[in-house]
Amino acid sequence: MVKISVVIPVYNVEKYINRCIDSILKQTFQDFEILLINDGSIDNSGQICDEYAKIDKRIKVLHKKNARVSAARNDGIKMAQGEFVSFIDSDDWVDPGMYKGMIEKAIEHDLDVIMCDFKKTSIYDTEKRTHSIRGGFYSKEHIKNELYHCLIMFENIEFPPTISNCVLLYNLEFLKKYNLYYDENIHYCEDSIFGSKVMYHARNFFYLKGKHYYNYFYNPDSTTNTYTEKSGIHS
Repeated sequence: MVKISVVIPVYNVEKYINRCIDSILKQTFQDFEILLINDGSIDNSGQICDEYAKIDKRIKVLHKKNARVSAARNDGIKMAQGEFVSFIDSDDWVDPGMYKGMIEKAIEHDLDVIMCDFKKTSIYDTEKRTHSIRGGFYSKEHIKNELYHCLIMFENIEFPPTISNCVLLYNLEFLKKYNLYYDENIHYCEDSIFGSKVMYHARNFFYLKGKHYYNYFYNPDSTTNTYTEKSGIHS
């Protein structure tokens, strides 16, 4: 069994997918598999995925009819052979030390869920983002007392802490134990709902606050129809 299954839904991202996959292959932690879920792309994304699979046996590709991002992530959960699972958007990328930093804490504390911070990168600049909750370890009681109230949006909370599933690493056995999958009928903010369900069931949680491992790409001038949690939908 590998330690981490990296699930990447792929839809019309031929301009970005190389950067995404290469950033994972360059990790300082190498005990992973990459699951590329080609969700009916009509550009060259599927072919690019196949080329990567030819050169690295850790990479597996599923070609399917378009069913949107929730279904693609669910396919990844079902395919995953790792102890932990990570979801990465195909137009984003990760820093080389991301999985090493997260898996070490996950093993040390026998975690169900661990989260890092991210950098929002556009064609103009890069901005570090963090959440207002404290860093460190959360027991079940800590989760109930400190996080339950902010798992949905309130007037003074811009985004729930777990809205971006891509900065989270999940224990796969935990997800399957509680039958935690994405609702495939929801096409907007599906990651927020999934994150809330996960935190409701989690025994524990760790927030690597200040560790900006994930690079969230935002192109305000883009006219592409890729799907990610940035838009929640695609045509």
